[in-house]
Amino acid sequence: AVVSTQSTGTLLFLFEEARFCMRAMKCDTFLDLVVQKICCLENRAEIFVEPYMKHYTELETSQLDLMLQITKSNPVFLMKIMKKNLENEGKIFDETSRYLLQMLDLCKCISDDEASFEELFDILDSSTQSSDSDAAFVNKLYRRSTREFKKRMSMSSPGPSTVASSVSVKPSSSSVIPNIFCSFEPFRGLSAVEFLDAANESPLVLNMYMLIEGVMISLYCNQQWLTSMT
Repeated sequence: AVVSTQSTGTLLFLFEEARFCMRAMKCDTFLDLVVQKICCLENRAEIFVEPYMKHYTELETSQLDLMLQITKSNPVFLMKIMKKNLENEGKIFDETSRYLLQMLDLCKCISDDEASFEELFDILDSSTQSSDSDAAFVNKLYRRSTREFKKRMSMSSPGPSTVASSVSVKPSSSSVIPNIFCSFEPFRGLSAVEFLDAANESPLVLNMYMLIEGVMISLYCNQQWLTSMT
């Protein structure tokens, strides 16, 4: 019965009935089922979330939490609703908006729709000009979100060691892999002991044979490098 009809009126009725059952009977089974079915709807933002959040400043925290759960896979839904509401309500920043901002996965919002993210915070900047605490909160949240997004991006990007190790997966030649060390800035100018310490942490060293030959070749290359510097 839950999946057969997808009209806004039916979904709103089922959702509120499920919430009533949870409060009255202390059982959230029906609510979990309704939320699960709503999450399966591709148009859930237009047919349910947006109508339900039309006056989200009047909703309880428990209701907001359920909206966050329903839009978890695409938090841009709620971000755009917040933007629209702030524009229509005279850019009034209240506790409900503050709560939603804190709970939204803003890093994912940046990843999915950076333009809308920037537009929302442009509106928030003008909405919080009259309050130093609100302005500080928005500014801190913006910087934290963008910083975390950059961190996630850097972690997902392959580093130099990943590229280097992918070039030579197996030491099929005794001269290929050890020579890689000579072109790495961290290995230049090191003594044998210092080189061993550095190589111990390097993903390029796959076995003892590579380590020994790498030491010998790197010492020779370092000597050549020092000679060129004098």
